[in-house]
Amino acid sequence: MTNIARFFHRHGIDVHSILYIRHSNGLSHISMVNGTVIDTYIATKDLLTGLPSESFLNINKGIVINLQYVSSIDKNVYHMVNG
Repeated sequence: MTNIARFFHRHGIDVHSILYIRHSNGLSHISMVNGTVIDTYIATKDLLTGLPSESFLNINKGIVINLQYVSSIDKNVYHMVNG
């Protein structure tokens, strides 16, 4: 099991329940479907290595989205199901 997989397991994170990951102020903020946000010092690019590449897209530096929860894309603006 990788370090990232252990992190997800330890925090009870089901990768399919991640809406998006945003990096700011030195922290990666993992936003979940249920509204929970888990903060970690693990770099976003490192978290991305533990996520299925067919479901998650790094749309710009510091933002990773789960394509399952994208409701529409309009001129490079991604609209998520949670607004």
